[in-house]
Amino acid sequence: ATAGATAAGAVALPEGLGRLLASARRPLLIAGMQAAQARASRALRELVARWNCPVLQTYKSFGTVSSDDPRAVGFYVGGAAEESVLRQADLIVLYGFDAIEFPPHRWRAEAPVVELTTHAFERDIVQPAFTVVGA
Repeated sequence: ATAGATAAGAVALPEGLGRLLASARRPLLIAGMQAAQARASRALRELVARWNCPVLQTYKSFGTVSSDDPRAVGFYVGGAAEESVLRQADLIVLYGFDAIEFPPHRWRAEAPVVELTTHAFERDIVQPAFTVVGA
């Protein structure tokens, strides 16, 4: 399911997304290059603090969450290094993850995926359960 911004600028959430977010006990955020924008990085840090959850950063988003923050658990490069973190998650939130940041191989994580993005795009690697498009 996909949601987008309303005329007032608020983002309408698809039905079922709230339940999925509320039921997550081990969410994982993966921050992508869209998170490097000032407003987006502030919102990301607030979300990480509120959820008290781990965050992986792509090379394009590195620094959006300080490496001194214990919840910043490393890089997402689509490789074996982050697989144990992905396997522990019961929900994966792609936060500003851009099309060029997906790995060239099959998506290995089994947890449902929620995508928060500034723009919709085609992808073959993973099909999110929900996509929210907004600024």
